[in-house]
Amino acid sequence: MALLIRTDGAVEPLPEHPLSLADLQRLVGGYIELVPLPEALTAALTAALDPPVSGRVVLVCDEEGQLKEKPVNHVASVLAGQVVVGDVVQCLVTDPGEETEAWT
Repeated sequence: MALLIRTDGAVEPLPEHPLSLADLQRLVGGYIELVPLPEALTAALTAALDPPVSGRVVLVCDEEGQLKEKPVNHVASVLAGQVVVGDVVQCLVTDPGEETEAWT
């Protein structure tokens, strides 16, 4: 389910295993910030999985991306409904509220 969405519009699937904090930081190039996708989009994406799953679809981005003057990520911005910069990871948070969350 996890995808790397690059600023040039390229979308790459990521391995089918939980991503660690270090993985996410490496992929986005810095400390992470979560940008939740709108509820309707999350519902559509999770229902389309086989089997359907529950959880929250988020974009993981570099929290200092604007300070670093990273380019706008147009694909991610459309998904989020707000301006998002830099490469981002779209992933599913399957265990919100737990001490450690599963990112897939």
